[in-house]
Amino acid sequence: MHAIALRLESDDAGMAIPLGERNIFSLPVEQGPLYDKAELTLNRKAGSVRWIPYVRSAATSDTIRRLGDLRLACEVHWAIDKETLPFAMRTAMGALGGPCNFVSQKGTYSFAEPRRIAAATISFNGKSAPVPFSGSSFTPPLREQDWSDDSVLELTFADD
Repeated sequence: MHAIALRLESDDAGMAIPLGERNIFSLPVEQGPLYDKAELTLNRKAGSVRWIPYVRSAATSDTIRRLGDLRLACEVHWAIDKETLPFAMRTAMGALGGPCNFVSQKGTYSFAEPRRIAAATISFNGKSAPVPFSGSSFTPPLREQDWSDDSVLELTFADD
């Protein structure tokens, strides 16, 4: 994915969005005409690039994740991808609460990491629990309301 050019465009304005390492970018958090119903555009054929939201609070690191950030990333991913699903599947998933809030115990949403995970735990206010993981992905308790958005997930990577 070389030479990607990303822009934030609205009917009234547009601006280039710089890409960092691994094509990660940050959107500005300003208000005004540019941000009303703005869309991200890029210099690629429609449908040829897959977006994966990456939400990270300033206090986190490569090994620490905030549960609220992961919940927001899941909701953004669902908002982006749901329109690409067939109507029946989109309706069924929506009726079950969407992938981030499935009312069924069988529904999960996992996050991928660039490195193999050796351990994953969640903690908040002295309470901790293991987080399911496999290879380079982990499945946090997004729908479990007994874990606060300020709960912290700590990942240990196999190569550390």
